[in-house]
Amino acid sequence: MGQIEDLSRRLARGEITSLALVEERLAGIERTAADLNCFIHVDAAGALTTARNVDRERGAGHLRGPLHGIPMAWKDVLGTVARQPTGGAIPSQESRGQQATIVARLVAAGAIPLGTLNMDEFAAGGTGANAHFGRCTNPWDTARITGGSSSGSAAAVAAGLVPFSIGSDAGGSTRLPAAMCGVTGLKPTYGRVSRSGALARSWSMDCLGPLACSAADCATVFQIIAGPDPCDPTTLGAPPVMPLPRSLEGVRIGLATSADDDGIATSVRLAISEAAAVLADLGLAPTPVALQHVQACNDLQQILVKCEAATMHGRRLRNAPESIGIEARSVIREGLLLPATRYIEALGLRQTMLDRFVATAFAHADIILAPVYPDEAPTAKPGDQDPRAIEAAFTASARQTRYANYLGLPALTVPAGSGPNGMPLAFQLIGRPFSDTLLLSVAMRFQDVTAYHLQRPPIHLHAA
Repeated sequence: MGQIEDLSRRLARGEITSLALVEERLAGIERTAADLNCFIHVDAAGALTTARNVDRERGAGHLRGPLHGIPMAWKDVLGTVARQPTGGAIPSQESRGQQATIVARLVAAGAIPLGTLNMDEFAAGGTGANAHFGRCTNPWDTARITGGSSSGSAAAVAAGLVPFSIGSDAGGSTRLPAAMCGVTGLKPTYGRVSRSGALARSWSMDCLGPLACSAADCATVFQIIAGPDPCDPTTLGAPPVMPLPRSLEGVRIGLATSADDDGIATSVRLAISEAAAVLADLGLAPTPVALQHVQACNDLQQILVKCEAATMHGRRLRNAPESIGIEARSVIREGLLLPATRYIEALGLRQTMLDRFVATAFAHADIILAPVYPDEAPTAKPGDQDPRAIEAAFTASARQTRYANYLGLPALTVPAGSGPNGMPLAFQLIGRPFSDTLLLSVAMRFQDVTAYHLQRPPIHLHAA
């Protein structure tokens, strides 16, 4: 049972109220703010008002949906009518926001927004350091990074401040912080979840998806947020969202092979081997699969994301560079130097590369089990301002994730134990386009027989 289902049952039995639940979470946010700094904006008054309203609705027998009365928060890239998102940056102009489709769907299902979450500026980073709002820290060890750019989305869930959050992922920005903070995080198939009303990092690759303690909770949220939206044309050609499969009989798992010098830590290799053994016991024995063209896809992803980021932020970078933090500045500047022909070539190759990847990786597998981050979360280095060092660290951190964005594939981070320093480890499951629910179902079976996703960090709402 996921945390969302457990809270829903307690609310239905009258053991708790949504108001009490929100009050508890708001108190936790305030208590941990100095240590974690995972929120950019907290709307306490709005959350309390909404909680009272949904409690009255429940008392009158009206339930909006499976998230009725459940608190949530999202990465500060999603807008509402009352508030524009910051994107982790200083807002360039004062204006009313646009209601993001994903927010509207969650609220319609009864979820209660608590606020918006910290992130790397413009989603152009992988550490959780933000020049304007401060560094978001890891609840497992505040000296270590959260990963990024959905840093607050992962930290808030890991610390128990919200049962689920929403992050965005253009190169690993949901999966990497999920791995480093020990939670489950889904990057859906490109075009599966509407991005209307969201600030883009890369309009050709951005995906919005849930982070939660379990795959079951991610599945509950995903079923609500997924589906076509006329305000986002990329969602209109997608097939219908499939329900979670009742049986995994016949599902084939491929275990991504890797070289001994690929930088994957021994502890991560061991965790993946143990996960493969668990799946084998469940009748899903993985067979080795060599992933081809990964580095080429990573390189092509970088061309797209850098050109698109430079297009969105280039004028600001030229006219007011001091308004952008050094990390975001160093990451987006390269896009101004890339020729248009490289960008057009990178776009034109996507279908060819996808066809090749699917033909080889999924020839004898339906799902790929692969690394997501090569080690435990590293120690933060706030004094390192060398743009080249920043870019090198950012590139290394996303080596296992960027290709899925370029190809538009769904991918899911799943907790898989702890490393030698007690920090979370994880793996990812990658599937064919629109196999999101199959990934979630396999992860749910894995979590039914393991307890990695139940481990809690020292900084937690319910810590003794």
